[in-house]
Amino acid sequence: MILSDPPLPYRLHDWYFHKITGTSFILLNMLNLQRGGVEDLTLYHPGLNAAALDGLRGDPRLTLEFHETSDAEALRQGVEAGEFRWVFEGSALYRKEFVRRVLEDPQRVEGLRAMTWTDIESMQSGIPAVPGGEQENRDGTPFLIEAPTEYRIRERRDFRRQTEALIKGSGLSNDSLLDRVITRKISNALTRLFLMTSLTPNQITLIAMAVGLAGAACFWAGGYAAGVAGAALVLLSAWIDCTDGEVARLKFQESPMGGMLDIWADNVVHAAAFFSMGMGLYFSTENGIYKIFGTLAVVGTLASFALLHSSVIESKKRAALNPEEEPEASLVDRVANRDFTYFLFALCLAGRLEIFLALTAVGANVFAVWLVFQKYRSAWSSSTELCAKNSE
Repeated sequence: MILSDPPLPYRLHDWYFHKITGTSFILLNMLNLQRGGVEDLTLYHPGLNAAALDGLRGDPRLTLEFHETSDAEALRQGVEAGEFRWVFEGSALYRKEFVRRVLEDPQRVEGLRAMTWTDIESMQSGIPAVPGGEQENRDGTPFLIEAPTEYRIRERRDFRRQTEALIKGSGLSNDSLLDRVITRKISNALTRLFLMTSLTPNQITLIAMAVGLAGAACFWAGGYAAGVAGAALVLLSAWIDCTDGEVARLKFQESPMGGMLDIWADNVVHAAAFFSMGMGLYFSTENGIYKIFGTLAVVGTLASFALLHSSVIESKKRAALNPEEEPEASLVDRVANRDFTYFLFALCLAGRLEIFLALTAVGANVFAVWLVFQKYRSAWSSSTELCAKNSE
């Protein structure tokens, strides 16, 4: 990666260690290259100070092997010896999806061509590489990967532009319509605030759970005002719950434990809220049917979660790995979303919380029974096919 001279009056270190979504420009670029499939990276600039990069080596997120050099002649010799296959522009913030496409099928990427030494000198001076030239690197010279215009950082205001673009694109490919139209806009605003703090994604998950449990406590109290407050807090919890994943993806802090914590926290909030709705309605009306509805809602919700647990995790992984794709929504995507919180809030405003609880009690259990039926039907079909093959 060829680092360009920063615009005056900025120094090289200050420019490349400027924070974008809470991570330095240079580290964020390296992490995107790593996620895109790059395993070994050399950084070049005549004024590069190796000591300034020592902090990067201790970052647990960075696993690729990287080296640095300020020796132009050594770099030239490495290029001539065929030590490098790809050359990236350091003045651009690449995206992991773009890097992955380049590495997997370079012939389909626009702006990819064989590099010349003049290109390296131009990039180091901050001049974009001139388009043109052979796309095939027949003599073993590396491919020059010209960054798309929207990735380039030439002025200080470009840092802000890149930050906004990354935050806006931090959602999931399987987001529902309401997620895209409403929830992500609100969660993006919250994410901007969280990125200015030292909060980790897991800590944000716990904050969302605490807010949701506060909403459940309001439902337990019973009454119209408490019901509206409870629904508002559950809705706020859902918004905050979006931000933990956004922050994790923006800071490259995703982890299996974080994903599990997120899913379990959601279900703890849902179970507590549904049961508290039943108790609150019982306290307000002294009608025991609401205690039954609350219990059934919890049982159906947890049963459905147990049956869909692995599918929910897998769906989130796929959506996070391919945020630019827009696949057809699966059954898991339609069920495991936050849209019900808007319906809940609307019914609470209308003073009809009991309708939501009754629908949830019936619907969750019908869905759980259907999942069991589908699971055993699939197992029976597989068993029948196996027996048929063995009998042939």
